[in-house]
Amino acid sequence: ILLVTFSYVANAQNSFEGELLLRTENCIKGYKEDASITWYIKNDKHRMDYNIEGKYSISYTITVNNNVANMYSKKEGKNIITPLTLNPTDVVTNYTINSTDKNVKLASFTCTKYNLTLPDGTLEIWLAEKTQLTIKSFPAFMQNAYLKIISGLDSQAFPVKIVKNDNSGKLVFSQTITSIDAKTVPDSIFVIQ
Repeated sequence: ILLVTFSYVANAQNSFEGELLLRTENCIKGYKEDASITWYIKNDKHRMDYNIEGKYSISYTITVNNNVANMYSKKEGKNIITPLTLNPTDVVTNYTINSTDKNVKLASFTCTKYNLTLPDGTLEIWLAEKTQLTIKSFPAFMQNAYLKIISGLDSQAFPVKIVKNDNSGKLVFSQTITSIDAKTVPDSIFVIQ
């Protein structure tokens, strides 16, 4: 079980409180990693619990404040703090966007599909509108160039599914929100001991 917890200073107050369930798949250098994630949000507090399918059992905590991120983990009973690099200038400049008329139902939301052609492959994005979440709901360390592109499409929408393929058509990563549940989240969920 991989446990990730983080909080950050939000650019705008997040009005959503609740729980999201996600599935991710990452393919890096021939290694495939599947994970199910429970993401708790309450105002500007976030916690993500990762369950990675495979042989690994890892837990760590990430905190992000004022664009300074640290990962906290334990090894042999000792706390280890690892600084994480945030790259707010991460930019993709050479891309094309095609919206489709294809609307699908994902996590109980009607989503519009967009196809992006990038220098290093393709990106498929399914955006849902009329959710309490927006692209700004993602914590600072997740605000990458792809989310900046998506924000340009519709800053009030929320990406329910993202699929990135390389130029040969091989999967690089995918992320799908499978459930969004607005509910009260106790403050204690954000405390890791």
